Amino acid sequence: MNRNRRRSGESTATGFWSTFMGRNPERRPSDHEFSQEPDPTSEPPAAVGQWQWEDVSRHIPFILYCTFLLLIYIANGHSQESMQRKILSTRQEVEDLKAEYILLQSEVMHLGRRTEVLSRLQHMGMGWKTPQEPPVVLDADDGATNAKRKGT
Repeated sequence: MNRNRRRSGESTATGFWSTFMGRNPERRPSDHEFSQEPDPTSEPPAAVGQWQWEDVSRHIPFILYCTFLLLIYIANGHSQESMQRKILSTRQEVEDLKAEYILLQSEVMHLGRRTEVLSRLQHMGMGWKTPQEPPVVLDADDGATNAKRKGT
């Protein structure tokens, strides 16, 4: 019933906005409207404040649309929280691996020193001793090799 009234161009709105928009809610009925008698088989008009299925059913697509957007919003929030947790755990893992790398690098540098290598070889029983003479530098000048002591 309300749909037909809207299609015919008649305004059903009353109040401030209808007056503001230029509609006259207090219009006088025409003679044509007085000549019609009410149809006894039609339903009586709904009381003010009651919901009719026609009014509710026309809003169902909008309600479904809002529900769909709400579900997308919730899913997006959950995925962002999950991503933040992964980022934090990965960042912590990188910091741990960096600390382990620095520790291992310093240990390798310490174990690679000449004194450490010699002491470990002596403990293993290899019989290595510290050389008494300094190392020799070999120079190649025109095919002749001259041995010089380093530091002299």
